Amino acid sequence: MINLLSPDSQRSLQAARLNVILRRYIVAVLFAALAIISTYGVGFWLSFSERNTAKVNFDAAEAKLAQSQSTIDTAATYAANLKIAKQILGSEITYSDFLVKTAQLLPAGTIISNITLTSSKTVTKDTRIEVRGKSYGDILNLKEKLGSSDLFSEVQLVNSTRPQDFSKLSGIQATYPFQAILSVVINPTKIAGATR
Repeated sequence: MINLLSPDSQRSLQAARLNVILRRYIVAVLFAALAIISTYGVGFWLSFSERNTAKVNFDAAEAKLAQSQSTIDTAATYAANLKIAKQILGSEITYSDFLVKTAQLLPAGTIISNITLTSSKTVTKDTRIEVRGKSYGDILNLKEKLGSSDLFSEVQLVNSTRPQDFSKLSGIQATYPFQAILSVVINPTKIAGATR
């Protein structure tokens, strides 16, 4: 084949072919760039949307937590009060049971004329019991009975009195003329049925 084209036309034709190839590369690069930008744009939009959804859910959860915070505080206060109540009930002395058990220890010829019971923390330390008896021997017998029981420890006779003139006495004083004050330490842990 004979090339009848002039050299300038040949160069123009080669330049035109290179331009078409170059144009194809430019279009391909633009499409590739557009695809990359679109991919990153969609990814950014999705992550931004997810972030906003997570923030809305977090704010809703915080609002619910703020609403239930008073309930949580009330529950914590209730639990603390239950612990205190358990401690109090665990060391409480049921006075009616205690008094019945103490009365069962009294020997014949003796009575308790006065006993002051307060809180369980102070009742166990140096409690004073005023007793009366028909004789001084009855008072000593009562002291021994209380000292040998599990209800009390450190039973001591603080003082003892007897009237000078028995004829002037009446009522309980006439029946039980001898009076004494005993100092005792109550053992609440050894009182079977008297502690809760």
